[in-house]
Amino acid sequence: MELCLLSKFNRLKFVIFCLLFFGLISNNYGQTITDRVYASSANRSDDDFLLILRAGYVQNTNSAVDQDLTTYATLNSTTVNVLGASIGGESAIRLNFPSTLPANTPVTVKLGIGGDVLSALQTVQIQAINGNATSSDASGNEVGPLYAVGNLVSLLNADQQIEVSFTPSQQFTGVKISLGGGSGLLSAGVLTQVDVYEAYYNQNVGATGCLEPEDALGWCRRKFFRHQCSICFRYYSKSVQCY
Repeated sequence: MELCLLSKFNRLKFVIFCLLFFGLISNNYGQTITDRVYASSANRSDDDFLLILRAGYVQNTNSAVDQDLTTYATLNSTTVNVLGASIGGESAIRLNFPSTLPANTPVTVKLGIGGDVLSALQTVQIQAINGNATSSDASGNEVGPLYAVGNLVSLLNADQQIEVSFTPSQQFTGVKISLGGGSGLLSAGVLTQVDVYEAYYNQNVGATGCLEPEDALGWCRRKFFRHQCSICFRYYSKSVQCY
């Protein structure tokens, strides 16, 4: 009935559109659907005092596990001159996933760089963890390589934000992000900050598929003006998913 309202010329254009549309969709059949899984809990290091200065500390710990990519925890490190050496206060945060992940699962951490950018890129490090911290500085049960962010990225966006991805070679329960420590070339009193937004990985939740194949042109007649998708059809004897 709907097609009867169209002229013969418009009906021809409509049929051609359907055939082209279905042909393009058929190339996407069988794609895997993934879902982002965020870290669900966090632990931080105790405040680090150098001389009498609170040189390393973490702020807003739980904002790194609220599944909101606009909020963040902040790692702070202030450089202190100790016996002639410039040493940065240490701070660290551990982001834990809901379950243990198998080896070779890619994981991504979103970071923002504040304060002295050069120092942050040199001193912020990321490593996989498999279990709880065993010390007040948030260390313990680290697995696999320790990655320096400066070696993984070279450019920041306009907001000085980056997403760092790596693939642990062993099973793991989360990631540890640390800042500071060691000797540097910065003057005493320089503050370095790293914002930790979230850590996440992608898990497969299913794949596209067909339930009840229908004739392609019949589908056009019945569904085109009703804005109904999420059905299947048969075109040239091929079952294709429409989303």
